[in-house]
Amino acid sequence: MTSHRFATVLALSDHAAGNRRQATALAQALRADAHHAEVRFPHVSRWLAPHLPDWAMNSLPPIARDTAGPMLAIGCGRQAALALRALKRARGREVFALQILDPRCKLDDFDLLVVPEHDGLAGPKVLHTLGALHPVDERWLSQARENFPNFAGLPKPWTSVLIGGPNHAQSIDAHWLERLFDQLAGQRDSIGTLAVSASRRTPPKLRELLRRHALKLDAMVWLDDRDGPNPYPALLAYADRIVVSPDSVNMISEAVAVSVPVHTLLAQPLKGKLQRFHAALRQRGLLHDLAACSWPRPPLRELPAIVDEVRARLTYTLI
Repeated sequence: MTSHRFATVLALSDHAAGNRRQATALAQALRADAHHAEVRFPHVSRWLAPHLPDWAMNSLPPIARDTAGPMLAIGCGRQAALALRALKRARGREVFALQILDPRCKLDDFDLLVVPEHDGLAGPKVLHTLGALHPVDERWLSQARENFPNFAGLPKPWTSVLIGGPNHAQSIDAHWLERLFDQLAGQRDSIGTLAVSASRRTPPKLRELLRRHALKLDAMVWLDDRDGPNPYPALLAYADRIVVSPDSVNMISEAVAVSVPVHTLLAQPLKGKLQRFHAALRQRGLLHDLAACSWPRPPLRELPAIVDEVRARLTYTLI
């Protein structure tokens, strides 16, 4: 490591909330004054990303394109991988390019990668995690409780239900919701507070169906901003048990970062990367079927170890 300091620490991502969360979590853990910028490439470049980096430089956000001095650039997702490749080719050693998730291209333009085990990528530049990076720790949870103090007096035990959306690996639809709430109804007598939250990926046609199911069980419901400030952090912070839909690596990773039992409901057998992720969590006793008995386990928080490893490999200092 040299004595030179990074002038800028920059997190890059597309519009996807999960990608932004991972990139900013790592960037801000490395340095508090880290910036974030969203990359928006023209249609063809977006479709081909992360390929054709030599054509991408002019489409980068100004903070990435014009900021002088050594830069630690942290990207998450294929669009960000294209941005990192363009920066690295244009500025060489002045940019330390750190990619989160498999970029699906050759690794020559990256200095370091942080990749979940289920992506199946290996090499001397690759650091592995079990799940997604996120900011959830004791300080984060304490802040969430401070932001929603009125939740402190609600009856215990508290079950938080976190709903994502369908993807190619798992169907989250009306039939899945019916199965979920049928099982929750059978457990209602043992639940003091039931709180249900949708995500940005929950389809609009499911949101009102979700509300109807939840209200039948006298649950607290948050679907969008019309229901007030998003209580998602508080739903993690106050929970005695978390039920999370099986589709989202990000939401499951944050759920198992809390020291409470975490459950899910499968609509169909899992395949590929998602199956490997679920299997690894189940093997560690961190994820269970909705109907299974479970007990609190030590939380899975991978960010601190990754921060230490990244710091050890940087070509400039952060201070």
